[in-house]
Amino acid sequence: MSDVSVIRCASYDEENLSSSLDEALKLIGGIERFVKPSQKILLKVNCLMAAEIDSATTTHPLFVKAVAKKVLSAGAIPMIGDNPGNAGADPIKVLEQNGYGKIARELGIELVNFQQSGTVILPARSNKMIKTINISKAVLDADVIINLPKLKTHMMVLYTGAVKNMFGAVPGFNKSRLHFTAPNPDDFAGILVDIYSQTKPSLNIMDAVMAMEGNGPSGGKPRKTDLIIASADGVALDSVASSIIGYDPLEIPTTKLAMDLGLGEGNINKINILGVTLKDAKVKDFIRVRNAYELSKKVPRVVLKLLKFLMDLVSVRPSIDKNKCTACQTCVKNCPAGCMTVEKEKTYKIDRKKCIMCFCCHELCPYKAIELKKSLLAKAFIR
Repeated sequence: MSDVSVIRCASYDEENLSSSLDEALKLIGGIERFVKPSQKILLKVNCLMAAEIDSATTTHPLFVKAVAKKVLSAGAIPMIGDNPGNAGADPIKVLEQNGYGKIARELGIELVNFQQSGTVILPARSNKMIKTINISKAVLDADVIINLPKLKTHMMVLYTGAVKNMFGAVPGFNKSRLHFTAPNPDDFAGILVDIYSQTKPSLNIMDAVMAMEGNGPSGGKPRKTDLIIASADGVALDSVASSIIGYDPLEIPTTKLAMDLGLGEGNINKINILGVTLKDAKVKDFIRVRNAYELSKKVPRVVLKLLKFLMDLVSVRPSIDKNKCTACQTCVKNCPAGCMTVEKEKTYKIDRKKCIMCFCCHELCPYKAIELKKSLLAKAFIR
């Protein structure tokens, strides 16, 4: 039975974080269970994009600092790293913009560039779409990976936590290639599980002090949840965290598939929850994501097979709010399908036939200028 600790943490005050983190780790064996002196420890943050710290888009820098100090106290060498969603962005610059550079300098530790280290090609066994995956050598070279996901919803796979956070181990445009290869949420979940299986972190500690509800992972709204969740089993952590925000854990495709493959425990009834009870931890009225994945679960497959034109009638498509758009072209440069073009300054065209509904444009827009609009029939299925 997998252990998952759930501890109250009401703010990002450093003293409060430190004591709550100590309590969360103690319940699952303490930091010394996972970290040995002189080991190189990769702190894999969620650094999706440059974002306001209070937006709940990324792992809070003070949360990362608290974990790094625990690693240092154990005599090990922490490093902070991730690969942002924008393949054209400088990873170190984005890490700096999210406050991790300041922490690294304060503690005398390193920021890791996942793109400069090169990649290792590893087999992919959990999906039907690809045979190999490129993983950053910097990730694989670490002696221990401590996974630091943010509690958020996700437009494509409903929820993003420990398993999804390891997608950042894939550098540069390789991430876009994977989105294009697997536009179906279940197929994409298979790729995410493959990445998790090849990088499997030794310890997962979720920043759930402030979560994101609604249209995550970047377009939603911050929601105070006041929790730290920790486990050696990332699948079990995801099961507990997704249950806390109102999902049936096995509705999350990454959790279900990872459990079926023996990568962790997804059955909430077989998880030993320590600290705050699941009942007391649950967040009332948490706004879960409404997306194409949910839609695909509700529309009978026979209907989609017999009437292919319904895919246009029952759809969720990106649309650009011209009042918010600044013509930065982040969406154009990172569209895996290449369906977005610029005709004139601030005039974008989206080729609906090419759109694979991966929602990368919505996920990466720094100005929240990409809206996801439902067709009339979709509105009947998604409320």
